[in-house]
Amino acid sequence: MKIVFVIDTIWTGHVPMYHKIFISTLLKLGCKVISISPHPENIKETDAFLYKPIKMNNASGPLKDYERALNWWKSCKKSIEDTGIKPDLVFLLSVEKNVVSTLLTGKKLDEIFPYKWIGLYLTPKYLRKSLIKFAYKSLFRRDRFFSAENNQAISVLDRGLVSRLKNLFPKKKVLVMPDFTFTETGAPSNLLYERFLEKRKGRKVIGLFGEISKRKGIKTFLQGAQIAKVTHPDWLFLIIGPMNESNNDPQSLKELKNAVVNAPDNCFFYLDRIDDEKLFNDFIECCDVLYGAYHKFYHSSNMLTKSAVFKKPIIVSKGYYMEECVNEFGLGTAVNEYAPEEVVSGIEKVLDSQFGGQFDEFAKLNSVDRLEEMFVNLGLGH
Repeated sequence: MKIVFVIDTIWTGHVPMYHKIFISTLLKLGCKVISISPHPENIKETDAFLYKPIKMNNASGPLKDYERALNWWKSCKKSIEDTGIKPDLVFLLSVEKNVVSTLLTGKKLDEIFPYKWIGLYLTPKYLRKSLIKFAYKSLFRRDRFFSAENNQAISVLDRGLVSRLKNLFPKKKVLVMPDFTFTETGAPSNLLYERFLEKRKGRKVIGLFGEISKRKGIKTFLQGAQIAKVTHPDWLFLIIGPMNESNNDPQSLKELKNAVVNAPDNCFFYLDRIDDEKLFNDFIECCDVLYGAYHKFYHSSNMLTKSAVFKKPIIVSKGYYMEECVNEFGLGTAVNEYAPEEVVSGIEKVLDSQFGGQFDEFAKLNSVDRLEEMFVNLGLGH
């Protein structure tokens, strides 16, 4: 029986869903699973062993990024040691900005983190830059630690990064992780959902989901709603997700709150997290169009998989990975992320078209079954 640790030190957005499906799939394959997450109390009905991560020490001074990265890896090591269980493999599901550092080498990381591991590299923006910018930014890249001997593979959600990563790390496996999602619907009767249905009144619904910030493109979305109030009174704009200090700086939060206060009445807001995945999917299922035209968002969003699973066309931004997916599989259309007029015309386009896109094919490519196949290929199951 393989002993596998799954570690997350953030717990926002789709991370909880991703973590839970990860551990349930490993358990299904007969692994002994140890989950380390900020909120183990939120992981129910599981045979995994649940722990909280050790708090990371603060970093300061001129080498703050380096110290922060060292502290993160050391806290992961201490979290593992405190369980008294030795892993065969550790999955680190969020290798993000507080983890990486220009100065952290693979050799140094092997000294402080002695376990075999695989890291999920979510948003390495420099890998999606034009050739000249990529060459320049590569000189100062902050991911050299992936060359560590103990690193068994680099995993990504963005298929377009594979060739560049293989060139940078020729000795490492590069895995394309399926961007799987929770697919069940049918939550118990809920007052929020009933309020939404009452306001909907048969209108077409355009849904924006997730943590609400400038990056999500909510200002452009609301400007589009303002235009549609006159041109398309049969549309309703749905906004669901937390909007708070954790995902916005004070000035941005003030601007967004003002935008919400002044939003037209063809909008329905719930500015908090929906923890019930079935209820979240019930809202997705009620939508006619999903909105994913995020600002300067280079990589994958789980909304693409929601779009495919529930066969809802999606509006995305031009020029990034999500447009590549939308064009390849016929999932929707791409617009200028700062142009509300294009948002409206994009919604018109997907509502008026017969989108018989390859929804099933994209959903299969990003399914839990595909995740299970990947685990088996890594020697983690039968």
